Amino acid sequence: MRFGSSNINSLIPSAANIKAALESLAEGLAASAIRLVTTSMKVVPVASLQAWAEAVDTALLNARSSGIRYGGISSVVGGIGVGTTVSITAGAGQLLNNADASNPTYTAVSWTAKTGLAIANTTTSQTWWYVDDASDTIKQQTTKPTRSERRSRLYLFRTSFTNGVISALESEASPVQQASLATRDLGEALGTLRAGRSDLTPSKGGGALKLAMTGGGLFKFGSNYPFSYLDPNVVTFDAFDSAGTGRFRYAIPAGPLAPDLSDIQVGNYAPNGAVAAIPGSTSRVGLHFIFRFPGGNTRIVYGDQYYNNLDEAVVALGSIDPFALAPASFETSGFVVGAIAATAGTTDLTTARFVRTNQFGNFSGGVVSQSGALLRSNNLSDVASPATACSNLGVYGARSIIAHREFGNLQAVASGANDVTVVDFTLPALQSGDTVHIAMYAQGGGTMSASGGLWLRWIRDGVTSLDLYTLFNATINTVGVQRYIKVRDADFWLAVLGDTNLGSNATAPTTGAINRASTQKIQVVFRSQNLTTTLHNLVITVWRDTP
Repeated sequence: MRFGSSNINSLIPSAANIKAALESLAEGLAASAIRLVTTSMKVVPVASLQAWAEAVDTALLNARSSGIRYGGISSVVGGIGVGTTVSITAGAGQLLNNADASNPTYTAVSWTAKTGLAIANTTTSQTWWYVDDASDTIKQQTTKPTRSERRSRLYLFRTSFTNGVISALESEASPVQQASLATRDLGEALGTLRAGRSDLTPSKGGGALKLAMTGGGLFKFGSNYPFSYLDPNVVTFDAFDSAGTGRFRYAIPAGPLAPDLSDIQVGNYAPNGAVAAIPGSTSRVGLHFIFRFPGGNTRIVYGDQYYNNLDEAVVALGSIDPFALAPASFETSGFVVGAIAATAGTTDLTTARFVRTNQFGNFSGGVVSQSGALLRSNNLSDVASPATACSNLGVYGARSIIAHREFGNLQAVASGANDVTVVDFTLPALQSGDTVHIAMYAQGGGTMSASGGLWLRWIRDGVTSLDLYTLFNATINTVGVQRYIKVRDADFWLAVLGDTNLGSNATAPTTGAINRASTQKIQVVFRSQNLTTTLHNLVITVWRDTP
């Protein structure tokens, strides 16, 4: 390569020549020959440097909290339930004491591995083990740590001491540098939540079988981040109405079902995860569970049972897990906003019950909306009496479940003079003024002779107060039936709600008041007369009416 008239290669010194030149320069350069020129030199003032260092220190303190960095894994020497001492691995952590917020102190702590640590006070059952200084000492306390103590001490683990040995050991560690992710852990444990108490309330839409829902938000950690850096965890939705542009899909455990719909499919349910028409009378009731997702989808899941009336269906909500009827993926972010209880033959949801869940998506504490419920147009000043107020507000009473038992796979063989008692259920104590209903259902196949049957007894202090044996006879139906027994309000007599409801062969109830202190039972007996092997599933629910 040439540069002008010269070969450029001849202009570049060799590495050896460069090295020799630098060594020669260093040998001939004395310290006195070096002069520092300070013109235009930038020097940081001492005060500014101190302020900068303090700002860095403050930022570090603000970013820190008390907690463990590594190690501190504990175990019981000899094993839980056997040993009396503990071992702990070496570890380190940090303590931030900001009792004086204007002058917080930070202490790095560490400890060496230890074994054979004995519980100092074995007269109490629980001991918390912690570090609060740099002395390499593991300390103990027998009182539950307060919130302030957790901010100034590094708790490692807790032990329980029972019958002379350590009976339990649990970690109490709070790892540092994980505050944001710890909050996410909590958010995922709680699941998707309703952002406000009245958000996303379901109701009848603008058409006969349409679904409406108020606007509102769902809380799910990070779900709104793409739309708002300042509000990353709550997705907000506009009001929904399938009479307009709102659409939903039904879903079964196998997955969502196409196509998008605008009408509630009141005539269907999904026994064993397969969609089917509700059989029999069109007055039977199905449940439809409404799910909403942070991504905006609305899905409805069929119930897998049908019911004799709306009251029965609403009561059943307390014992149903909607996620068990839905695709498994719904558990990731789905939120149950409520349920619809509607008769199979209805052509207008005005007669349906809309039940809103609480903020956690549970039906405990949910709100029932129905025809005659509280409306904006109510004259709330017209409360001359409780009865008038209830009438104005469309409030006709509420039910509190006080006992619920399910009896499955009941099987018996009876013949000759031997009856077989398959259920002996002790009722809770009745209170003054209670109205109590007992609802019983039987499902499943099986046959018995015409003279056989299923016998219901009400027992008070060992004395039969009521005998019924015509609940079922001959061929057992698979639909299930409902029967009621009522305890009178004023005198606590056992009152039968009509022979046609309980069976034409019901004996008269025992006269005289039922002592509230007495032991009262419900018994279910397989009748002895030519009864063949029979399988039943029975549910007994006792609920209490309140004004």
